[in-house]
Amino acid sequence: MTKRQAFKIGFYKKFAELGVDPDEAQGIVEKQAANILGPAFGLSKVMLAAMLGLPIAVGGLTGGLYAAATSPSEEDVDDIRKQELEAAYNRARKEVERRVERKRGLV
Repeated sequence: MTKRQAFKIGFYKKFAELGVDPDEAQGIVEKQAANILGPAFGLSKVMLAAMLGLPIAVGGLTGGLYAAATSPSEEDVDDIRKQELEAAYNRARKEVERRVERKRGLV
């Protein structure tokens, strides 16, 4: 028998000694538990919602504002495309130069 089971047996045995039937004892226990834990559980649900919801909402709002503030304009997009194209041409040119140098070294 576990400690918890032993406690329950002793608890309900005391009710039986006082002449309280099991259904009435269960009602008393539930009523006392609701009086003690009811406000605490109500508060904890609100706190849990705030603890989970608030960071998500703030993070989403902050991320949206950051994305809007740092997103490139249409002119910037065109400049980026030009830079990427220029970089691709430079890589291709250097690759051709390396191949030519290798062929010259082998001939």
